[in-house]
Amino acid sequence: MTACPPVHTMEASGDPDFFFPLQAPLMSPPRDIPVLQPNAQTVVETSASALDAITREVYQRNKDAVVSVSVQAPNGNTFSGSGVLVKEGENVVIVTNAHIAANTRSIQFGNSAGEKFAATLEKLGDTDDLAILKPDGIKINPANAVDIGDASKLSAGQMLYAMGHPRGYAKPTISSGEMLGVGSLDRLSPAMTRLTRDAVSALYGKDKAYQNAGDQFIQSSRIDTRVTSDHGSSGGGLFDEKGKLVGILHALPDEHVRDEILSISAQRVQQLLNDPSSKFDFGYRREALASQNPEAAMAKFVGLGALAVKPVSRMIAAPVIGTYYGGRALEDLRLLTEDNVYRSRSYYAEKLAVDGGTFAAGMLSFVPRFRLIGAAVVGARLAVDAITDFTETRPVLDKVERRGAETPEPLFWKLSHH
Repeated sequence: MTACPPVHTMEASGDPDFFFPLQAPLMSPPRDIPVLQPNAQTVVETSASALDAITREVYQRNKDAVVSVSVQAPNGNTFSGSGVLVKEGENVVIVTNAHIAANTRSIQFGNSAGEKFAATLEKLGDTDDLAILKPDGIKINPANAVDIGDASKLSAGQMLYAMGHPRGYAKPTISSGEMLGVGSLDRLSPAMTRLTRDAVSALYGKDKAYQNAGDQFIQSSRIDTRVTSDHGSSGGGLFDEKGKLVGILHALPDEHVRDEILSISAQRVQQLLNDPSSKFDFGYRREALASQNPEAAMAKFVGLGALAVKPVSRMIAAPVIGTYYGGRALEDLRLLTEDNVYRSRSYYAEKLAVDGGTFAAGMLSFVPRFRLIGAAVVGARLAVDAITDFTETRPVLDKVERRGAETPEPLFWKLSHH
């Protein structure tokens, strides 16, 4: 029997679906705020002065905490969604949807400044469609995380604010609308309920453990809000008027609706964070950058060969490669002047000095008497990068096992990203 998914993912594929895939200290407010428009689902950079004070404040308070999430499936395809930085003890982790993080080979998240970091799956609430991701190789300042509010105090008619990265938009967008109510999935979305039951039956037959997990998925509470979302918004945050997180954007109640979304209560997020153990063990192995992107690694060796072989090729390669590092230096300079980066300014200052120096050496190679010196500096920098491709690693998911083994894998694991 062909498996019928409980929800259709709305990740990078763009297929019509239920799911949308894939706090910093206050600085000067942004001049333009990306607002997701109703009906057309277009993003309009809107002057902050044209928006009401609450919308401006909610956006300013959380713009550095709402991140983009990009995942690579086992088959190599990539998908995108959103996530939210939250505190877990003294650390900062990312909360997103399970349907985004499940059955992935690798996970990456990025902020509005353009920084990108790897992440690993730490916890999975498969019956709530929640996932907790742990940043890899970066410790994020807790000041960047959201404050979690009390979703139990929400009332119908209250204005709520949705933030995410629809369609992979670089900066988080915001849209607002009234809360319609709270209820279980079988009450708020008969269509999703039907698809979920069909999928459990098709995938797992009469397996009682999976049937119980499917029932929990259907009966868990959602917040229903009349607010615009789009592809890639799933995993983003739902905030109250004080800018506190009250929910995680989850799914459309109906695939034909675009101005209403269901969210998972922030209290469920807090419970998952506070749970000292995980239902699942996620086994990761480290893989060299050269294995993940062999084309880029090979290109560096080709460049080294061009610098070493003949004077004619060296005369062309040195300034070309130097120009490449000049582009990186401009990006270093941009990040050095951004006020919402997660890495330290000294990190980008050092990168700027190195990349800028390599660019200068490439330009110096135009001068005949300094050609060898310029090419040597460029070659040394490229050699370091080439070696780094084999010494620097990223986490790749190797296996997942459920503790207790009442069901061998998370609910709907194999349906994600297929």
